[in-house]
Amino acid sequence: MKFQFQRARICIEFEHPVVLQDVRAFDLVGISGRAWVTIDGDPRDILLEPGSTLHVEPGDFVVVSGMPSAEVAFLAALSRPRTRRAFAAIGRRLGAAWRALGVARRLQRA
Repeated sequence: MKFQFQRARICIEFEHPVVLQDVRAFDLVGISGRAWVTIDGDPRDILLEPGSTLHVEPGDFVVVSGMPSAEVAFLAALSRPRTRRAFAAIGRRLGAAWRALGVARRLQRA
């Protein structure tokens, strides 16, 4: 389902999870109860407690279920915090630089 919103607040039950795909970045905020959140490709299963927040990146496939029921708020992300993908890209660049440095050191020794 695609959301075009600034904020939305819904109740979710275990038997009727909410499935989100191809959404814009948003923050998921626990209001009451406990929500079980699964993000495709993320090995964690996240329990969203009242008052806690989870940032969801654009394009993530997300399933939200109540445990047994929960009320959550979807808030459009106002800022772009560093995301998992951004940290992965930084790691790849650092790894490439580290490997290049190792090659340069070997060439200097030869």
